[in-house]
Amino acid sequence: MSYTVQEVVDGIRFETSTSEDIQNKSVEDLFNDKQIVRHLKYSLDQYAIKTLALEEIFSTPISVTTREIQEPPNIIRSQGYKFGWTLIVGRKYPINIKDLKMIHTVFPFDTFIGIPSWLSPWRDKLDIYPLVNDSFSSTSLSDAISETDTTIPVESTAGFATPVPTAGRFTIENEKIEYKTLTPTSFTDCTRGIEETEAVSHERTTQVKENNLVLFYYKKHFEVKLFDNNKIDPKSRNRLMDVSDEHIPAVINRVAGLLLKKIDVGRAKEYEKEWQEWLPEAIADIRNGRSSITHGGNIRDMFTWEFDTPYDHLRSL
Repeated sequence: MSYTVQEVVDGIRFETSTSEDIQNKSVEDLFNDKQIVRHLKYSLDQYAIKTLALEEIFSTPISVTTREIQEPPNIIRSQGYKFGWTLIVGRKYPINIKDLKMIHTVFPFDTFIGIPSWLSPWRDKLDIYPLVNDSFSSTSLSDAISETDTTIPVESTAGFATPVPTAGRFTIENEKIEYKTLTPTSFTDCTRGIEETEAVSHERTTQVKENNLVLFYYKKHFEVKLFDNNKIDPKSRNRLMDVSDEHIPAVINRVAGLLLKKIDVGRAKEYEKEWQEWLPEAIADIRNGRSSITHGGNIRDMFTWEFDTPYDHLRSL
C-alpha cells in the first residue's frame, strides 16, 4: 500500500472535475472534504465487507482474572474472525470463535479454568472460555523511551515468547508494539504504535505486558477524520490507505460516481457500471489467492504446534 489518503482525495477531485460552474457553485464547493469523506467511507466499507480484503491482527494481555476483552477495532462483525491463539508458557494454543448457545452449554460454570478454547462475541465484547490458567508475562522499562525508539530496554525478557516464526507483541500503557527479536534485557527491531494505537514516550519503570492473546480478523478501513471546519485532519491526509494499490483506482471511481449523481447522471452511471463489473472480479481474485484453511481451530484437546510432548510443560503449573 503506497497511496495516501490525500492522493486518493486528489484522485476523486480529478475524476469529478468539470469546466462548468454548476448553479454558480464551484466543484470545490459541491464536493467538499466532508462530502468526499462520507462517500469514501461508504465505498470502503462496501469494499471491505464484500471482498474481505483488509486483514489485521489484534493482540492483548489476558490473565487469570480476565473474563472478557474488547472486540478488535474496525472488525466486520458478521464475518470478521478468522483464527487466533493464546500463549501459555511460551507455547501457542489455537482458539476458536463460538456462539453463546454453544458456550453456555459446554461451560455452565464461570469458575472453570484451563487453556482457553473458545471466544464468544456479543455486542462489542468477547467472552473467554474457559478462563486462562496462567497470566501474561510482564516486565518493566529499565530506561525511559521516546515515541521513535525501536529498541525497548527492560529489566528482563524472561517469559516472553521468542518471535519465531511470527513477531511478538506487547503493551506499554495504551500503546501496542511489535518486536522481531529480543535479548535478555531488550526488545529490538520494534514497530511502534500498531493496531490503531499511537506511539508515545514512556517513563522508566513503566510496566510492559505480553500480549498473550492474538486474533486474526477481517476489518473495515480506518476512518478518515475531519476537523470541526470539515477539513480532513492532517494526520489522516498523510496516512497510507489499507487498500492495495491495484484496487485504489476502482475505489476512486466508485466515490466519483456517487458524487456525480448530483450533477452528471450519465457519468455517474458509467462509474457505477464499472464498479459492479469490477467488484465480483476483485472478490474472486482475493478469495483465490488465499488458502482453504478452515475458520478457527478444530480443538478437541490441548496440544502445541511446536513440540512433540505437549503436556510436559504444564505439569509444573
